[in-house]
Amino acid sequence: MIVFAVLLTAWLVSRRVKVSPARQEQIGRRAEQRIQATVQAVQQEEVERNSGGWRPPSGPEAAPTPNIAPRIQATEVEPPLQPSPVTAEPLQPSPVTAEVPGEAANPAALHSAPQQLELPAELRARALELMEQNYEVGAVRLVCDEMGVGILDAQKTVRTLAGLPTL
Repeated sequence: MIVFAVLLTAWLVSRRVKVSPARQEQIGRRAEQRIQATVQAVQQEEVERNSGGWRPPSGPEAAPTPNIAPRIQATEVEPPLQPSPVTAEPLQPSPVTAEVPGEAANPAALHSAPQQLELPAELRARALELMEQNYEVGAVRLVCDEMGVGILDAQKTVRTLAGLPTL
């Protein structure tokens, strides 16, 4: 297989080298003949392997096959362990509470529509400056980080500040 790869590489390289068309044709024919010979040799080897003509090496040059069968000795068999009774208290379901900064912990608040927030004057100015420079993502992240609110609430607030429609 390596021979095939080498010959194919040589043939491809010879195709890229600037030589006369007649020389290219001659090189191409020789490479194709070598490739065909290699393919036939590989196919012949496969046929020999599959038909039983190929044999693994034997004799002194062959590596000895180690005996890997496990050696089992008769020993006394212990009875299986019996499970001990467990006296643990049953698990009690714990109440699931979602802590989302800036929102109530009840499930209805988690799925409510985005709310417009009241921003401090400094934060409002910084977010508006970012929006004027077309950095909406930066403005939304700023409001999220500073106010501890969700992305949708921050986006609605920032877009409202800039006078853009909310989605």
